[in-house]
Amino acid sequence: FTFIDPLGENEADQQSFFKTWCNYAKTRSDLVNIHWRMMNLQHTRQKDNFNCGVYVCVFGKMLLSGSTNLYINSLPESLKKIRSQISQTILDNSGN
Repeated sequence: FTFIDPLGENEADQQSFFKTWCNYAKTRSDLVNIHWRMMNLQHTRQKDNFNCGVYVCVFGKMLLSGSTNLYINSLPESLKKIRSQISQTILDNSGN
C-alpha cells in the first residue's frame, strides 16, 4: 500500500488510509489473503495549491511504468509543459 500526497504526507493520514484499505481488503475474497504493508516513496513536493492533478497524473504514470523515483521538474514552465502533454494525451485518446 502506497499513500502519496503531492503536498506531503503526514503519519496520521497515512495510517488512517492504510487502516481503511485493510478493512476494505478483508471484504474482498481476491484481496483477503494478501499481507498488506505500508510502502513510503520519496517524491517531489507540490509547491503551489493548483497543480495537484499534474502531480497525481505524473506520479501515477511513473508508478505504472515501474518507477519508484517520483521526482519531477517542478518549475512552473515544466509543469505547464506537462499539463499540455496530459491534455494532448487525453485528446489523442478521446476518440473524437
